[in-house]
Amino acid sequence: EVPMFKVILLSVILSLSLKAEISVWRVNKDHSELFFKVPYLSLSHVTGRFTKYTGRISFTDEQVFPSNIRLKIDSSSVFTGSKIRDGHLKAKDFFDAKSFPSMSFISDNVIAKGPGKFEVWGLLTITKFKKRIMVLIEITESTKDSWKFENKFISFKTSIDRSEFGLNWNKSLQNNEYLVGNNIEIWGNFQVQPLNSLTPAFKYMIPNTKYTQLKNKLTLGDISLNDFKKEIEILSNKPSQEKETKEKTSESASIKEDSLPYQSQEVPSMAKKDDHSSIWWMAYYVMGFIGLLAMIIICFQGKYYFMKIWPDSYKEENTILGLSGDFIAYGVAFIYVWAMWVIAYS
Repeated sequence: EVPMFKVILLSVILSLSLKAEISVWRVNKDHSELFFKVPYLSLSHVTGRFTKYTGRISFTDEQVFPSNIRLKIDSSSVFTGSKIRDGHLKAKDFFDAKSFPSMSFISDNVIAKGPGKFEVWGLLTITKFKKRIMVLIEITESTKDSWKFENKFISFKTSIDRSEFGLNWNKSLQNNEYLVGNNIEIWGNFQVQPLNSLTPAFKYMIPNTKYTQLKNKLTLGDISLNDFKKEIEILSNKPSQEKETKEKTSESASIKEDSLPYQSQEVPSMAKKDDHSSIWWMAYYVMGFIGLLAMIIICFQGKYYFMKIWPDSYKEENTILGLSGDFIAYGVAFIYVWAMWVIAYS
């Protein structure tokens, strides 16, 4: 029993140590691109891209060797610059996005070809078709951005025969040629970061002013907190004190402690008293009043309908059925008014 116990314990320790060596990184779409190019008329090409995708990559050997790569692409996110063509690509002739909302690539073997260069073999799935393909990738060394988040960048390229994935739609031309070629080139680059440490998108929107430059230096450790305070004091005592103070105050509100959640710069405000908002409010009140009248009429019409079905129960208004009908009518009207209030002020 003791040797068996030792074997089990050793296996657990080894498995834990192996897991500890694996570092999982995730694609950050803010600086990532996924393109494809299709031959057209045997003379030119049509270039497109996918705008929605998720991906993960696992690293071993001090975050150098990619041991596992997974990519999932939203089929309906295809974009070629033409709504008609994009609609055709999403239809059954090609990606059939309704029945197959996503495509995927899952690696099963990675071969090192040089410093940062790898051959990645894996299974590509498009609609119901699956085929093993090879992707050439190059991975940069890890680097930190201005906010001390780690980054790697992966460039990749491959090509596939679309007919092997059931994407056979075409139109014939003269000389036995076809409108759309079969060889599809795929390439792009991904920004990847540790799984739970993606740089927030709002970081890139902070204005590049003297105050934010000092803030970045403080964050990176280039200056001490005392030096930072001294520089801020110098800025505040300049002739343009009022302007600098307003700038600092507005920026401080957005970056203080780097903990405020991101808010869109284009938040619409219904409080603006311009022509558009006035028209909107007038239409809102008119439609709301018409809707309220319609709800009351419908409720009492319903009550009248039930009075005709059960005339004996409606001999007097203070019966259970009569009171219930009134309660339901007033309740529905109240819910309608409350819903309109929520829409307007929330």
